[in-house]
Amino acid sequence: METKIKFHEDFKKAKKEAKSEHKLLFLFFHHPECGGCNKTINETFQDDNAVRMINERFIPMSFLTTKEKDLACEYGVEWTPSFMIVDDEGKELDRWEGFLPAEEFIPQLLLAEGLSYFRKQKYGKAISCLNEAVSKYPESGFTPQATYYLGICQYKESEDISSLRETYEKLHNRFPESYWTKKASPWVH
Repeated sequence: METKIKFHEDFKKAKKEAKSEHKLLFLFFHHPECGGCNKTINETFQDDNAVRMINERFIPMSFLTTKEKDLACEYGVEWTPSFMIVDDEGKELDRWEGFLPAEEFIPQLLLAEGLSYFRKQKYGKAISCLNEAVSKYPESGFTPQATYYLGICQYKESEDISSLRETYEKLHNRFPESYWTKKASPWVH
């Protein structure tokens, strides 16, 4: 597999690099006979914006499930392609499965990065990622979820309850039938 993404070879060294550069790791688990994996490699991973985002923001690693069976089992890989964001200790912070074209992969990656920082209680970084997902990709299927967590992170960062109400209003006005709007509905009371 030849891509423009600078996949690292050694997981231990990649974790050390992630620690020293204050980055998260991006793990790509794939199978040679998986149609979605091959489409990801040949289409999504050829998109200049997707490649740039992965290379600039993460320490990327690629694992063939046929060769890295123990690691795939350790991370509970049930389906390919599987994508994970992990910290410098290898702790999984977020994951998703299945092919996405670049125009949906990028907002999914921003959402996953934002959720990863949310889970590490780095709310400022989470807000930056989620805000980028919402503002640059307003038509993405991931925008309601990114909006929901953006409101939570803004609240956690500022402790200003009005950010939750404002988030609900944004969701209600833009995505009235969304699952994420329904989850945010208690924020107006």
